[in-house]
This record gives sequence, structure tokens and C-alpha cells, in this order.
Amino acid sequence: MIEKIKEHTKKSSTGYTKRAFSLFLLAAAVVTPLLFFVPLAQAEVTKLESPLIWGLDKSSTYILPKLENGFYFLDEFIATSGQILSITPNWEARGKVNLEVSADNGLHFYPVVNGATLKTSFISGNRMLWRAQALSDDAKLISLKISYTDSSGVRGSFGEPALSGFKYRKAITLTNSLSEDLYNYQMKFKLAENPSVKGAELDCGSRIKADFKDIRFTASDAQTPLGYYLENISNVDNGRLATVWVRVPQIPAKASVVIYLYYGNADAEDLSNPEKTFDFYEDFQAKALNSDKWVAHVEQKGNVTLTKGQIKLDAAELISKEFKFKDGIIEYSCQLESGFENSLNIRNKTADTYDNPVWLAYSSAYKGAEHCIALDGIVKANDASAKPTITGQGYNYRITLLDGKIFFERADAVSKELQASVTYQADIAPQAGYLSLRSGGDGTGTNVMDFGPIRVRKTSSVIPAITAPDSEEAVNMPVFSNTTLSAKGNIILKPDALSGYYLSGIITADEPVRIIVPNWQIGADDQATVKAAVSADSGVTFKEDCAPGSFYYASKKDFTTGTSLKMRLDLSRVSAIVSDSGVNMLSLDYRPGKITVIAPNGGEVWPQGAEREITWSADEYEQTYPINIAYSVDGGANYTTIASNLPNSGDYVWTVNADAATNAFIKVTDALEEKVFDVSDKKFSVSTQQAESDYSLTGQGKWGNPAAWATGVVPGLASDVNLASAVTITADDQIAFHSLTIGDGTGNVTTTLILKAGINPNSGELIIRKGGKIIQDSSYAIALAGNLTVKSAGLLTHSSGNKLDVTANNINVEPGAKVIADGLNSNNGGEIKLTAVQNFYIYSAITADGASDSGANGGKITLIADKFGGENAVIHATGANGETKGGDGGELYATGKGTISGTVNVNAGTGTENGKGGKLEFK
Repeated sequence: MIEKIKEHTKKSSTGYTKRAFSLFLLAAAVVTPLLFFVPLAQAEVTKLESPLIWGLDKSSTYILPKLENGFYFLDEFIATSGQILSITPNWEARGKVNLEVSADNGLHFYPVVNGATLKTSFISGNRMLWRAQALSDDAKLISLKISYTDSSGVRGSFGEPALSGFKYRKAITLTNSLSEDLYNYQMKFKLAENPSVKGAELDCGSRIKADFKDIRFTASDAQTPLGYYLENISNVDNGRLATVWVRVPQIPAKASVVIYLYYGNADAEDLSNPEKTFDFYEDFQAKALNSDKWVAHVEQKGNVTLTKGQIKLDAAELISKEFKFKDGIIEYSCQLESGFENSLNIRNKTADTYDNPVWLAYSSAYKGAEHCIALDGIVKANDASAKPTITGQGYNYRITLLDGKIFFERADAVSKELQASVTYQADIAPQAGYLSLRSGGDGTGTNVMDFGPIRVRKTSSVIPAITAPDSEEAVNMPVFSNTTLSAKGNIILKPDALSGYYLSGIITADEPVRIIVPNWQIGADDQATVKAAVSADSGVTFKEDCAPGSFYYASKKDFTTGTSLKMRLDLSRVSAIVSDSGVNMLSLDYRPGKITVIAPNGGEVWPQGAEREITWSADEYEQTYPINIAYSVDGGANYTTIASNLPNSGDYVWTVNADAATNAFIKVTDALEEKVFDVSDKKFSVSTQQAESDYSLTGQGKWGNPAAWATGVVPGLASDVNLASAVTITADDQIAFHSLTIGDGTGNVTTTLILKAGINPNSGELIIRKGGKIIQDSSYAIALAGNLTVKSAGLLTHSSGNKLDVTANNINVEPGAKVIADGLNSNNGGEIKLTAVQNFYIYSAITADGASDSGANGGKITLIADKFGGENAVIHATGANGETKGGDGGELYATGKGTISGTVNVNAGTGTENGKGGKLEFK
């Protein structure tokens, strides 16, 4: 699309620090093509942020780069919080400007359509770039806004004040059959108030005000307002029919684009604006002539007089000061107050002096120039059959220039019946020039022409086709009450308001929400005070006066559980101080409040009197939230309390005091809501047989050396092993255990176990605590019949040249834990494969990054589970930065159901030559 742009080499790889890197979302049963990232499930966090806005001055967030040789290049990327899932650009430009965007710091660029969302078939990343091309000499970017969604939960911007309170919308498809794009094209619609009105392309289902003031049009993003002009309302007796013009920013060649009609808001103000709709517009309604728009040239005896709705020219000419007409349609009216000579001219100028007209459309009573087109002062075509214009009469004129062909038409002022028409095909298309309205004559009132409204719009050889459905869509738009958006896209109070609020649209959750954590961010220099309220029942009830980052629970009667969330921000201030900083981010962290029993979860045999650790996952709750634990020895028919109102630590050491049983279960319950609980997936056993003494290491050496153990016997499948002393032990042969806990839990000493021959696959639970380190130093895979838990500051890794390959029943990587295969000493990142037969919970780091600042490549991470869960995960396989070449990004493959939230990064390293982007595949 923009071939020359693709030759550009970035000058810098340094990014803005607006947002942190990469948030990651993994979900169920969705296949993602290699190298492409798509949204896989509803995030647990929904964030609304101010968009990225570039403008011509500092009122915007960023300054537009300079136009150089017809191109715009953004040299520094914008870092986003997560992998970018969609990109929606909206730009305002003079002339024709094309845009391309990149999500991976310019490694891959994709053409976009103004106002449309790029959702699929692009390579994702977390480094936003764009570049643009001006397609004509006069083309220029005026502003650019980019909204996006990403895997951290960002779902775009705050909405649009102009759509506040609207209830219905319809999609309109515009199809361009031409082989070229149409830019800033004015589409004409016939809009009926109800379906029974004939002659309309679409209707408002009897939900419109009689004056049609409650209509809006938006771009394909269903949010960005488009300029529109309500020209007239007709057919009142048989149902109202409105003629509306809409400025559509881009309709791609041989393709379609969707725009939206909104309606149904009794409180809406009229936003019809011809100035924002047409390329040029003047209705002469102002008290004085607009000197920024017009230059007046008056002959010695001539005169220029502005009256309401008309400009009286007597031997005078009105010339556009900045606007130049190249092609399109010019429409204007003229009342002949006296005389009979008027014309529309297209002029050029040298310095500040206007040259003779390049061409003109002339209407008079002169023979041979009754209704004519002239180029360079020579009449080229004339409608000699046209009746001369008559003093005292009014006329409507239309001039069309397309591909060098000029059409000049005249109609009467009332019925608009065509009175004259002439056409001329120029050998060479006329140059662009300044537009002028001119009255001839010698002045002194002999040739007074009263020009009325004039407008300029686009045209094409084939008008885009309009397709509109009969069905409408009910919407729930954000509400802005005494609030608006700043030039930076932030939520602010209106300039004269001391208080107001912003109410988000509905955020839909996949499951009933029981926990909400609201948050927001406001500029440090903003004088407004912000309070928040949250709801999960579509705004029927709210939890008021919420604090940022605080947890609110349905179980504590903070709110009513539901799946339709809203957040309200109440803003207030002491005095009306103009500020554009405002609220630039708001988020809702919403959670179903699930509890999952990790151990015992089926198949364990726990001896009576032994101490065993019950573990669970309830990390959606705060750690201080109360939890109850109970056991059953009759298959779940009855439960006996083990402990009540425990802090939500995730583990509890139980001295097994239950009766002997073969069908025992553990139940972990929300202490404030008994309906929320989980039990062991399968039964475990309580045995009367005494447990073997716990094995503990007493000296350095090898696992297979009996002298290294306090018992003098090497542990076996029935042994509960505790490694907590400052030792390093090597296992040359396959090891076995009923349970193995490594690390003292405090980190006062370090205990290291080096596995050179794997683990007996019938071994039970493995727990790596703080101070514990397990190193896989062989090609033997590690297999467990029980669970693997890596606790805070516990470490699971492999030696150089080997692969970390672990399979367990359940895997739980708790907050602060580390599963690492990072490259050392300039090496590439290693390989990690973790397989959970059942559940895989990730709350911390799994990384295989290239060695820092070496240009090394990222490694490979494979995660497999029946079901995933967790949050705040850090999953990285990044290439390292280098002095010459950056390392290539690594690979990440994940297969399973469920959801993980956290960070993922397989980006390449940077250098004089950047590395290649990594690979992501989710199934």
C-alpha cells in the first residue's frame, strides 16, 4: 500500500515509557495460528484508557512528526501493557493520507482504514508504531488518534460524550465499486422517522424526535463521531423524511466499510454541522465576514455588504483565503438584485496577488455567454438555449469537476427545476485553485449579486452503494454528565462545572462476579476529587465511595452479584479551573471468587497422626480473607470442621485426626458464603498404618548414600522426605518418595537437589519452598503421580544444555516462585516443558530469556494442562539486546482450557540490527 515507506529504516529503537510491557491472557479451546495473537477469553481485568493522540501542538499527548518528502515516520514506539489485540486509528487530514500500523516495533506494518478496527491477521506485540504517506502535494495530517485493546484487559478508550445517553443504533454498509479509495467523502442519506415512510435508505423505528436532532453518525469503531449535516425535513404529513449528509473518512477501493447511525435520546442536543461535513461551507450568517476564510476584492465603485444569509457583491469578488478547489462539486445560490452577470472562478495567486482565473463558470445575458464554461479567459462551452438570468430572480448553481470534465448546471430557486446545463472536457485537468464568487459590472449598484450559502463536497464516477438493515441494536453507552474528554482523551469536568460524573457502559463477565477491585488514575496536577462506585447488576445497585485498589465482596454485602458490571466516577472541585489532565485510566478487576483444592486431590494415603499439608488456591481473594476447612470420611455426606476463619494463606498443616477411611475428601469454603467452596476432585485415604519416619538429610553427598540420611536408609515410595539443611545433594539414580519438601521455608539456608536420572513416576507430592532449589541435570523427564508446588522464592531450573521437563497431577507456581531456564554467560534461553494432568495454576515467573545484553536468543516454553488458572503470571522467552544484533524472540506454546492473566513476552532484542520476533501458539 505504501511501498516507499517500507524502505524506511527506523532511527531509534527506544520507546516511550507511557505503559509497562505485556499482559497475557490464555483461555480455553481456541486455536491461534502461529505468529498471530488473538483474544482468547474475557480478561479478569477490564481497563479503559485515554487513546494515543497526536496533534499539531502540545494540547495533544504527542506532537505529530514532521512531513518529510511526503511521509510521516514515528521513530519511537509506544509501549503498551499487553499484547495488542486490535488497533483502531482515526485521523483527520487535509487531502488524501494513508496510514500503516505496527504492533511489534516496526518489524511488520499493516495498512488500515480510517475509523476501522484492525482485529485479525496481524503479528502482535506490545510496541506500537505507525507511519503515513501524503498522497498529494497538499495532503497533510492534522491529528491522529489510536485506540487499542490488549491482553492486559485494555478495551479501548472511555467512549464518546456525543453518544452519551443514546439507546439504539443501526449499522450502515457502504460499498465502493471503484478501484481507488474515497477520502472524506460526503454520503447523502434519506432517513425516515419510521419504517412506513417511503423513499428512505434507513429509518429510526419511530424512536426519533420530530426535529431529528437526536441522531449521530460514527465511524466503523462505533464510537468516533462523523461530521453530519441535516439539510432538511420533508413529507411531514405522511411521516417525516430527513435528508442528511455524512462525511465518511475513508471508503476503501473495491471494498466495504461500516458506519453507524445512533438515535433515540430525548435529551440530545443538535450537532448538525455543515462546517464539519463539507470540504468548504459558508452560509453568511455571521455578523461580519470571516477574514480567516475570505479575502474581498472590490472595484473602485464596487461594494461588499453582508446581510443575514447573503453576501451582496457589486463589482466585487470574494476569494477563499486558504481553501483550494481541485475536483468535486460546488453548490451555491445567487439572487440577482440588479444586473445579470455573476460567476464562480477558480484562481491561482503569485505571492499575495491573485492571477486571472484558471477557469470559471459564468452566467449572464450576453449572447454566447448565457451559461458557459471558460478556460484562461476563453469560452469553451455554452448553453445557448438557456434562457438568460432575470433580475429579481434567484438561482441554484452546481459545478462538478471530475477527471478534467466540467459540468455547469443552473436551476430555479424554488422547485430546483433544471434550467441550463453545459459540459466541457478539458484536455488537461485544470489546476487546483482558490474559489471565488464574483459580480461583474462597473459598480454603483448596477450589478448587485446576492450570493447565498456555498458548499463544496466530493464526487465520484460511481456513488458508493448503501446497505442498511431493518433491525436495530439496543446499546448501553457511557454517560457523561457535566463531564467530557480533554484534547488528550482524559475524563474531565466541563469548564464551567463544579461536579459531574462518568458512567461506563456495561462490562459483561462470563461468570457471576463476587469480587470487584476498582482502580483509576488521575493527573497529578488535576484539582478534581474523584470518588468511585461499582455495580455488578447493570447499575441497579452500587457500592459507593470505593477506594482505588480495594477489594469489595458480594459475600460482605458490598454489592449484588451479577454479570453486568458498571463503574461510575464522581468528580468534584472547589472552583472551575481549566485542566486537561483528568482521569486517564480506570479499571475493574472482577472475579468469580473461586476456590480450588490442590491437595489432597485424590489417591493420597495419609496416615493417622501424621502432619500433612492441605493446600488450596483462592488467590482471587485477599490473603486476609477468612477460609474454613473441613474433612469427610463418608464420601462427602458429612463434614467435620478442621479449622475456621483461617487467613487465606493457601496452605494449612493438619495433624490427621480423622477416622480410617478409603473415601475421604477435603472441603475448603468461603467462611462468609457457604455456597462457595471446593472439594477434592477424587477421594483419598486415611490409614491406620503408621507412617514411616520423615527422612531428613544430615550431610552432604548423594541421595543413594544411606549415610547421608538420619535413618541410615535411602527414602522410597512410602517415605515422606524433608530437605531443609544447608546441603547440596546429587541424585545419580532415579529417586522415589511419598512426598518431598525441599527448602526451610525461610531462606536462611539453601538446599539444592540435583537430579541426574529423574524421579520414579509413582512418587507423590513435590513441594519446593523458600530456600529450596531443584536442578534437572539430565535428559530424563521428571514425572510425578502427585502434585508439584513451587512456593514463594522456591526455584525449579535445569543445568546448561538440558531441558526442564516435568509432568505432575497438578502444578501450582505460587506468587514469588521461579521456574527458570534463562541463558547464562551469553547463552540462549533454555527449554521448559511443564505438563499438568489436571490443573495448572500460574501466579509467578516461568522464563527462558536470552542472557542479558548478549544478543542471545530467547528459549522455548511449552505449557500443557487440562485447565489453567492463576494471575500475575510472568512468562517470558525474550531475545537479549546486543551491541550489534539483538537476539531473536523465543517460543511459547500453551494448550489447555481456563484463563491465565499476567505478562507474556517473546519479543526480539534490540541492537544495530533488531532480532526477529518470537512465536506464540495457543490451543
